[in-house]
Amino acid sequence: MVMVVLFGRKAIFGWVGLRRLICTLAALPWLCLGQVDVLTYHYDQQRTGQNLRETILRPANVKSDSFGKLFNHEVDGDIYGQILYCQDLDMGEKGVHNVVFVTTSHDSIYAFDADSNEGENAQPLWHRSYIDPDNGIIPVPSVDSWYDPVQPEIGIAGTPVIDRESGTIYFVVKRKEISGTGSRNAQYFCAVDITTGEDRPGSPVEVGATVPGVGDGAGADGILQYSATRQHQRAALLLHDGIVYVASASFGGTGPYHGWILGYNAATLQQEVVYCTTPNGAGGGVWMSGNGPGLDADGNLFVVTGNGTYFQDGANQNFGDSAIKLRRNGATLEAVDWFTPFNQATLEWSDTDLGSGGFVLLPPQPGDHPSQMVFCGKEGKIYVVDRDNMGRFQPDTDSQIIESFAAIPGGVWGKPAYFNQRVYYHGVGDVLKMFALKDGLLDPTPAQSGARVYKYPGAIPVISANGTNDAILWELQVDAYVANYGNAILRAYDAYNVNRELYNSSQVAGRDVVGGAIRFTIPTVANGKVYVPAHKQLSIFGLSQWVPAPEIISAGIVFTNATTVVIKDADPAASITYTLDGTEPVANSPPYTGPITLDHSAAVKARAFSAGKGSSPVVSLTLYEAGSIGTGTGLRGEYFSQQNKTFSYPATLGRTDAQINFSWGLAPPAPGIYPANFTVRWTGFVQPQFSEAYSFIVRSHSGARLWIDGELVVDQWTDAPSADGVGTIELQAGKLYELRMDYYQSSSAAEAILSWRSPSTQIGVIPTSQLYPATNSYSSFAFTGLETAQALTAGTNVTLSVTTPYFAVSRVEFYLGTTKLGDTKTYPYEFVWTNLVAGKYSLTARAMDDYGTQVATVPLAITVNCPALNVSVAARKVTLSWAAAGPGYTVEAADLPAPSLTWRAISQTPTYSNGLAKVTFDMPAERRFYRLRPSIR
Repeated sequence: MVMVVLFGRKAIFGWVGLRRLICTLAALPWLCLGQVDVLTYHYDQQRTGQNLRETILRPANVKSDSFGKLFNHEVDGDIYGQILYCQDLDMGEKGVHNVVFVTTSHDSIYAFDADSNEGENAQPLWHRSYIDPDNGIIPVPSVDSWYDPVQPEIGIAGTPVIDRESGTIYFVVKRKEISGTGSRNAQYFCAVDITTGEDRPGSPVEVGATVPGVGDGAGADGILQYSATRQHQRAALLLHDGIVYVASASFGGTGPYHGWILGYNAATLQQEVVYCTTPNGAGGGVWMSGNGPGLDADGNLFVVTGNGTYFQDGANQNFGDSAIKLRRNGATLEAVDWFTPFNQATLEWSDTDLGSGGFVLLPPQPGDHPSQMVFCGKEGKIYVVDRDNMGRFQPDTDSQIIESFAAIPGGVWGKPAYFNQRVYYHGVGDVLKMFALKDGLLDPTPAQSGARVYKYPGAIPVISANGTNDAILWELQVDAYVANYGNAILRAYDAYNVNRELYNSSQVAGRDVVGGAIRFTIPTVANGKVYVPAHKQLSIFGLSQWVPAPEIISAGIVFTNATTVVIKDADPAASITYTLDGTEPVANSPPYTGPITLDHSAAVKARAFSAGKGSSPVVSLTLYEAGSIGTGTGLRGEYFSQQNKTFSYPATLGRTDAQINFSWGLAPPAPGIYPANFTVRWTGFVQPQFSEAYSFIVRSHSGARLWIDGELVVDQWTDAPSADGVGTIELQAGKLYELRMDYYQSSSAAEAILSWRSPSTQIGVIPTSQLYPATNSYSSFAFTGLETAQALTAGTNVTLSVTTPYFAVSRVEFYLGTTKLGDTKTYPYEFVWTNLVAGKYSLTARAMDDYGTQVATVPLAITVNCPALNVSVAARKVTLSWAAAGPGYTVEAADLPAPSLTWRAISQTPTYSNGLAKVTFDMPAERRFYRLRPSIR
């Protein structure tokens, strides 16, 4: 028997059968009739990832000729949190709208019309920014946290939660506050009116907490403090029983950090709950690739933690790599049950944390285990745990839980979706897999598998359906996630046949482009539309008819001096806009009114618009003025065998490489090069074809650095698996820019690829025609100005100068034998050697690179002759004079009788006056010869 008592809009339930009733009702489609809002991550507090109230989008109409991108809303930063949605929201003077809420890494939150970007809806319904650069308040630069996948700035990362009844959205802001010469990182819990964007009274509240503990980073007083710098609020927020729960982990594992869950009163915003997963240990972060804490019908909270300490000693609890069941106990949460894998120590040691994957709380299942929780981490093993008896920890095996089995070879950075007794996973390096629930157990053998493999980080599925009908599985392919590197792809599959792809956003070239991919993001499906987060834009997809793509007509893609461009469209009612600066044309871009005369290289992009239809795909035609097509032959490559991060010359091999596009694997790059321990230096020039910002993309395994015109634009000088480093720099068309790329390989498969992209240049390996090699192995490194004048006169000042590839050298040192005369760090590399003394000298110039490594030397042998000796006779006195070249010359005399001259020094001491040195003595009776001899060698 169940008793239900109604009080206005609330109900109070009694008796123990309540939980089973709630779970059963939650599984029924008709219960979702009013649930058109998306107020929390993955649609519900059980994190099932299913919207069972979608009546518009069906497998029959989600196809490229009837479904695609309708429009964009532009924002000021990357969108990491899930898009939330409120239907029929009264926005006061702005009327009633379906509204989407967007948060960004630039510390902004936006409310947009969910169905249109035309007219007044082209602007946000409201926008709040939580930074103030003029007063030193900015998003936290990623470098402040050493490493983090949120790049290049950290603002709002966790998915907010909305209380529709009070009209409030809750989220956490992270920002840097600079004052004078000091600064600090701070986090704030914020509560905002969903209709106006105004802060609720008391908002924002600075995030902070303490617990007793002696764990990593604790003070001598036995108190552990929440660190706004080290803690990363990435997990989605959870609202339950008047408390908003905020969970956090780390920035890329940089310690000291812990797993924290803080609870704030939704009405007063006061902190009421503080919990730490590892108060006497380390780690145990709560992030789950963006998934938030979940809730069952009894009000228990569930989380899965990452790498960290695990041990249990009475009240001394630490929960690294664990699934935890938590219940509020006054001002804290109590771990009432948990599961920790038997190999937890190995998971922690190998950075194979369980908490990279979120979970789903399944609806009631038949058999002995009606309450189940499913999750999977980096190890790729799926765990099914009884939420009523989670099994805690036992050594050697995990036999105490319902089941566990290896299923995702590359691991999971994300979470599953549940729908109609099916669990869906898409792991790293794997295909989409559907696992069926049969008689209360999850079948370890996938019932179905898709065909498309995703690289890291895999994908997070969501389901839209009308009850159990018209079910579609949606996901974002984001394995091109590096900023400015590649676009996300929205994909739709038949949820009953995951091998059947219904649609993807790359099917119609130029029309449905999503924007830059961001890791761990998911689409939101609501009311016939799909909302897709990306790099600085929200893309809205839905059903429509589209204007045909326009056609760009030119006499050819290469022209001399000037060419004429014509644009036309098959729809006579269509209007056409275009751009020449590489940007995407929109409705208010320059209208096409007639032929365009083009006198420079440009990417002509056009789009057509017509009332009542979706805008056409963007079409593009890149035209090149003949002078912008280079004549390059590649880059100079110098290979150094059995060196690690060093470049000790001479190189083992020098050659011209047409491109930097090498995937050597375990093979050496050339005979004579050790395959797993070598370095390469490429030098030369790169010639852009457009005057705009170019992004250079370096893919390397192990490490690489790239300089453009002396500026370090990519710094990935560390052992890492194949990863993409990206740097952006403004360049001018046709100009030659010095390029240097250093690469080292220390182990495993070797890879070095240099690509570029710009608004007018599609991403690709830099073509040979735009690369010019440096002069052959430093042959241009030479003394200049002395080649034809190596016999010098003493007493002069000589400028020693060398020419050398500027981009490869940071300092030149000049030596006389082993004595250093001086050095210079400035190009052109010159040193003035003063007051030369006669003699023969061996000079050496040594070029040093940025690491202080000698990269080249060049010798110079010169002779410095004595000054001319002048002789005059008057009053039987002989005067010898010469240009004063400083001390160090002796006058010598010799008598004529042969067979050979015998030179001896005269005894007179020179006098110096008006730049001359003189000696005077009585004229000898015999004939004599005189000379100057340097007395200093």
